[in-house]
Amino acid sequence: MTLGDRIVKKVAFGAAGALAAATALFILLQTQRSGSSGYVPLPKLPSNGTIELRVALIENPRLTTFSAAEWQQVLDTTRDLTQEHFGLDVAFTDPVPLSLEDVFDRLDNNLSDAHKDHIAGLDPDRIDWNRMAEAILPTLPTHDEGLSAAFETVKAHTGTGYSEMTSVAVETRRRQLALILADLLKEKLAAYRSGDSAKAIQDSERPGRPGYNEWIYWDALPSLSLPYDIYLTNQPVISVEYTQYPIHAVIGGGVTAGTTSGATQGQFGTAAWVTNFFNMASDPVYAAIRGGTETSRTQAIRMTALTLTHEIGHVLFHFGHPWENPSCIMTPSRFESAEGAFRRIDANACQIGSSPDMTPGAAKIPAPYFKEMDR
Repeated sequence: MTLGDRIVKKVAFGAAGALAAATALFILLQTQRSGSSGYVPLPKLPSNGTIELRVALIENPRLTTFSAAEWQQVLDTTRDLTQEHFGLDVAFTDPVPLSLEDVFDRLDNNLSDAHKDHIAGLDPDRIDWNRMAEAILPTLPTHDEGLSAAFETVKAHTGTGYSEMTSVAVETRRRQLALILADLLKEKLAAYRSGDSAKAIQDSERPGRPGYNEWIYWDALPSLSLPYDIYLTNQPVISVEYTQYPIHAVIGGGVTAGTTSGATQGQFGTAAWVTNFFNMASDPVYAAIRGGTETSRTQAIRMTALTLTHEIGHVLFHFGHPWENPSCIMTPSRFESAEGAFRRIDANACQIGSSPDMTPGAAKIPAPYFKEMDR
């Protein structure tokens, strides 16, 4: 996801003020996030032949995961989905195992204090909700169709009624949606404080340092000097940041299943990571992310492949998220089972170029966070 994939004390802005604040914040966050105001250019893909993507495997040994054969099934299914939805032939190298501890040590050494300052934690009583409001706004759709579709997606998961102010300016509606999303996030964070849900967070802890669950670390992973385009993991990424935060992560209570970021050594200027954790977890809090259904290993493999194909759409084409078209594989998962997701997506109903977000180059992916220092 790029580019995948929060407020209690509500602040009021006039429409003009909201637009100015959102614009200024967007520029500021992108600069702080990547260490640069630049973006990764859209790659020039070969007109024929197969594109080989280099794969690494970074797993948390405390957590359950796929076997080597199951990970291979993920890659095989992703190959087929990429051909079906993007008309592109891809192949994958054998996954190269990397140490999660070593990778995070390297990230500790390279991420600046300014980057780490964006980490908000998972305790709602310690989060600066005014700051979170500003962090949500830049991620919301800026055109009418996409914004209305986003409202409908969110409405299905809030459990409360509200009326979208369709008669007011788009920017005011974006502010309204940001406030609704922020309220929802606070409610969901309480679920991680006990039971099996809390255990997954505990198994991600690093005493005195940000845990393995922190999205900013995973988003910065491709900035390391590592020769990979795809990173596979079993690590749950559950976190809250004072930086651009997508709708589907807010709805999911801080959960992210994958992200695409600027890459120092990515063949195409970007790289993506994807986790299988939420497709396998049996705890009700995490199962709710896939619609609350039980899941088989086969279903978990298919859903992980769907997420990886989505991220490849970001890596190779810089597609956005066409919320207005649920048939698109680039439309983030809507809390659904594997069967529901595969019934929803339809390559024929979502052709490349069929909407602004399905146009190559729609997503602006920031340059890498840093140039890795010598170790």
